Amino acid sequence: MRTDGHRIRLGRTLASSWGIFRKNFWRLAALSGLAYVPSLFMPFFLHPGRGIISKGVDVASAVGNMPPGRDFYLAMALSFTLSTVCFMATAWLVEQSVLGRKVSLTRSLKIAAARLPAGLATLLLAFLVLVGWSLLLVIPGLIWGLYYVFWAEAVALRGFSLMAALRYSKRLVKGRWWNLFWIFFVVCLLLGLLIMASTALPMLLPRGKVLAQVANLALYIIGVSFFQVLRVHLFLTLEGQDAPGLVEP
Repeated sequence: MRTDGHRIRLGRTLASSWGIFRKNFWRLAALSGLAYVPSLFMPFFLHPGRGIISKGVDVASAVGNMPPGRDFYLAMALSFTLSTVCFMATAWLVEQSVLGRKVSLTRSLKIAAARLPAGLATLLLAFLVLVGWSLLLVIPGLIWGLYYVFWAEAVALRGFSLMAALRYSKRLVKGRWWNLFWIFFVVCLLLGLLIMASTALPMLLPRGKVLAQVANLALYIIGVSFFQVLRVHLFLTLEGQDAPGLVEP
């Protein structure tokens, strides 16, 4: 059953997502913070003993000025893997919350970890496909990037993997591409302003670098967590509009 005429309202989506976010804030914050941990310690993987973080050097700048080596790629692999687990755990946690079920953080991570091989394989496949489209032109890459935006939910919540997960995501987006593009555009714009505000904190608090870093991390966690909640909420909304016709890709 197709319901392409059912337009998703931005205001209602933001309000519903915010309600879910507030209800599960601490668990969502824990998952986003856990995914962020490897990036904090990445300089130590590269050059142990330099104390980069303690000296207040920007992590991204420090890493960018270092020659990549084996430890760098190991740290990147760890960060990539942990982020994927936390991403899928967030999807499962949000769905359970929407269904009115109590779920522990530990159980969310266990379920996501069980789906990790499928998640990594699907993400790699999506990356290769999008790179292929982008080599032609930027626009096709953007179009198909939005078609595949729900790959993690398809893997973590519906048990699909590889092309089956990507096709499932595409079927949800098809007919609503511009509607979803507008929603993601506005949300990303708002999150971009939030990030700009966080980067300005060290200038506003020149004598409180530690406080500025803590506030910066807090804003990052809030932004990332809310965006993930929004994605899962949209995924469930699109499934509800199309049910019962999208069980099989």
